Parts: sequence; C-alpha cells; structure tokens
Amino acid sequence: MKLRTVLTFDGKAEQAMKFYISFLPNARMVGVERYGMNEGGKLGHVKRAAFEAADGVRVVCMDMPGLSFTPASSMMLLCDDKPQFELMLSKLKEGGATYVAPEATDGSFAWVQDKFGVSWQLMLA
Repeated sequence: MKLRTVLTFDGKAEQAMKFYISFLPNARMVGVERYGMNEGGKLGHVKRAAFEAADGVRVVCMDMPGLSFTPASSMMLLCDDKPQFELMLSKLKEGGATYVAPEATDGSFAWVQDKFGVSWQLMLA
C-alpha cells in the first residue's frame, strides 16, 4: 500500500509542477498524461501527472476546472537548516500570501500560500 498526495489545479498543474521542481532539492517530473479529444478535460491540459521530491515522495497533480485549495490542507516541508528554510520560504511566498511569518514564531516555522493557492507549512527539522 502507498499513500499519495494529489493536488488538483484549475488549469495550472503543469506550471505549478515546473515551479516546485525549480527549487525543491533533487525534485523531478515523473510523467505527464494530457487530456485528448472528448476526454472530459480541456484538450492538452494535465489529466494526470506527478513529480517526485527530494526524499522520494511522489505528488500527483491534475487539472480540473472550478476547483481551488483552502488552507485547511497543506504540504509540510521539514527543512534541514536555516538557509534552506529561508530559500523555500522566499520561493513559496512569492506571489502568494503569508498566514504565519517566521517572525511571529521562534523563527523556525512559517505557513504560506503559494501563487497557485497551495498552502505550505515550513519547519526547521
């Protein structure tokens, strides 16, 4: 048995995956399957795709119109050190929103929403 996280975007799944892969250490695209003619989704958009993060965790992504994220669910990044924490925080909050800034805690925790609407909690491990 395996447990997977699935992120459903309103047309921006591929853009979001490329964004995450650009800064998550050792992350890579695993595969992309696109909607074809008469398959219920917008032609060429992501029907099902996945990326793998540094520790081998696979995140499945898809496009479905009309869906959006809430802060009730979030991804959690356990960062190895302060520079990594600060880099991840700067990338994820770019164009998004901050729920809890590190300054509001002891500096080892932050909670942000990225520009795609996905909520992230960052902690120093």
